[in-house]
Amino acid sequence: MANTDLDLFGRKTFFIEATSDLIPESYLSDFIEKGYETYIVKEDSTTPLKEKVSAIVRLFPEAILFFNIDKSVSGIDWQKYIGELRRTLPSDIRIGVFCADKPKAEEERIKLNFVDKLKLDAGFFELNADSEENFSIIRKVLSRCGARGRRNWVRAECDESSSAKFTHNGASYNARLLDVNETHFSCSIKNCEKDFGVFEKIRNITLSINEFSLTTDAVLIMKRISTEENLYIFMFIKADDSPALEEDKARLLNKKISQIVIKNNMQKLEASASRK
Repeated sequence: MANTDLDLFGRKTFFIEATSDLIPESYLSDFIEKGYETYIVKEDSTTPLKEKVSAIVRLFPEAILFFNIDKSVSGIDWQKYIGELRRTLPSDIRIGVFCADKPKAEEERIKLNFVDKLKLDAGFFELNADSEENFSIIRKVLSRCGARGRRNWVRAECDESSSAKFTHNGASYNARLLDVNETHFSCSIKNCEKDFGVFEKIRNITLSINEFSLTTDAVLIMKRISTEENLYIFMFIKADDSPALEEDKARLLNKKISQIVIKNNMQKLEASASRK
């Protein structure tokens, strides 16, 4: 069975109107390294928040939306708005709420009015302003909600200039790099005169990923051959043939993946919301 876009590019979680004291933007790349694809979305002077939420639903199946109910947004009553969303959105969209830490009585009121009455399947969580514990709290919430979806690592689509260059069995290859994550990459090769088999190891592959370069070894784990273009899927290996990238390379690659994924999807979201 062919993989779907959701299988490949996964479930996405959006923190709506998150403030930097609760969820710093630096968290987003750290979550991507853990396999959780997260975004912060706020209303701005050109696009109302409701239009951005509608665009998320159109673009990203099985998205998870967490609303910061502490944040005041003009024209929005959180309980009424979120209740309308829960009644009208597809059942595969999950909704939850969060806020800064509250006294026990206020916490119980929020749970009653939002989680219980509105039947929010992603639940409710509290964060502490400027607390180092918030990353751990959010990660546990993401795990509970199944925010990874059906994949373990966040995958980035590469631009048309990206490539995988290597030499093998006397032949040179200049492949079109399609996508990459921390453990694998896929590429296509047109008019491949010399083929190579599954589980063959390829040394010193130079990857050019949206103007970022990385040299590594890899092993071919899957191929799909056609008359026009051949698709190859590789797994990263170290010099001793153990699976994975070296730690320093993995760290740099994850940073690049985070930049690509966040930039591409936020651009899609802003374009879709502004056309509404």
